[in-house]
Amino acid sequence: LIIRSLANFAGQEVFIIGSKKWHKGATNGLEKILPIHYFQSINEFLRYMRKTEYTLVAIEQSEKSVPLETFIHPERPCFIIGNEHFGILDNVLLNVSHVLEISSKGLHPCLNAGCAAAIVFYDFATKRVI
Repeated sequence: LIIRSLANFAGQEVFIIGSKKWHKGATNGLEKILPIHYFQSINEFLRYMRKTEYTLVAIEQSEKSVPLETFIHPERPCFIIGNEHFGILDNVLLNVSHVLEISSKGLHPCLNAGCAAAIVFYDFATKRVI
């Protein structure tokens, strides 16, 4: 879901941290079109990102987060989506430029990672000036 949503909203690259094992069948072949970069650790990923023009943006509920509806996206964001069970680690949040959250109106303020990513990608695509 995340890779398909990224491609649908004009994403250009995918960065995966940890295992190279993931469900490629759900991407409908997009893994052959979008460049996918693998990193063994978050530290390796962060070192790589410091050499790029990307601005790191975490999607996470935290004391530091701002609501998505008022967030002004950077020119080249790299959205960091946390683990389904434990989110984004504190040491990662210390290394990002922005933390945003999706305001919840329901009973439980929790979305799965794929759904949250799709909402943020859509927001980025609709707010940016082309």
